Amino acid sequence: MFAWEGAIAVVQPEDKERVSSHRFIACVPKEKVVTAHFLRFYFLTKEGLEKIGLASPGGAGRNRTLGLAKLEAINVPVPEYKKQLWFDKL
Repeated sequence: MFAWEGAIAVVQPEDKERVSSHRFIACVPKEKVVTAHFLRFYFLTKEGLEKIGLASPGGAGRNRTLGLAKLEAINVPVPEYKKQLWFDKL
């Protein structure tokens, strides 16, 4: 919900035991393939937001939601995992 507006985040350790709406998609990236921080960075670029927008049909606001299947179908250019870890530290 509202991913097309840039509402994309990475859960932090201090978020443990917090509760969110069931309408927000929560995903765990494939280990040793892509990091959550890299995905967040990519999805907030112009290209990434465009792909999120195209995968979020509907009008505006709460009617324009991103489904899990459409999220999973987005092709993300993923650099080597070690490079992502380095990038995440910046």
